[in-house]
Amino acid sequence: MSVEKLNTLLTTMKDRINLLDSSIQEVFLKRLIAENDEQYNSYTNEINELDKQKEITKKELVILQNTLPKHIQTLVADEISNEIVPVVESNEDQFYVPEKMPTFRNGSGSIQDIDEFIVVFENCLKMNGLAPITHGTRLISNCLSYSDLQWLQNRSPKNATWAEVAPYMREIFGDPEKEAKALNLLWTAKIYKKSKNKIETTQKNAMH
Repeated sequence: MSVEKLNTLLTTMKDRINLLDSSIQEVFLKRLIAENDEQYNSYTNEINELDKQKEITKKELVILQNTLPKHIQTLVADEISNEIVPVVESNEDQFYVPEKMPTFRNGSGSIQDIDEFIVVFENCLKMNGLAPITHGTRLISNCLSYSDLQWLQNRSPKNATWAEVAPYMREIFGDPEKEAKALNLLWTAKIYKKSKNKIETTQKNAMH
């Protein structure tokens, strides 16, 4: 295969990745104005499918690069390689959606506690090379039901960062009595321990 044909093939694959990016962006914007759960889930599935196609194309691009003869790689390197590497290697993509993201109170297997969810959510992003502070606000919509997402959007600033959104989520979805319940449980445990010690002391004294 000539250098010209290889160049054309690589360019075609890069164009496909860019086209998929544009499609993901378009569907992502549509999802922001979804009118119901069914429509919202449909857009989410479409985004995930487009993202899978994009990842497959990226992998094919890497394979093609790695199988090029050494002398061909040298000939096309200056013109192509610098453009390809960021596309296939970087996950810092404003439309990248990790697979198997955790969900919050949204279907079977979802996390019910907001504090636990935020920890798992942030860890998921980090494991995929994404900084929560940069991508948290964008990707949180993939983890919430339509109604919860609307609830969050209506109660947090429009351009809020993840550092601002996370506390809003704790406030909105957290159990207002959680801390009180924990303190009550701790207090009950202390009372029980004191009572138990007192009974044991009384029994020992009675035996003497």
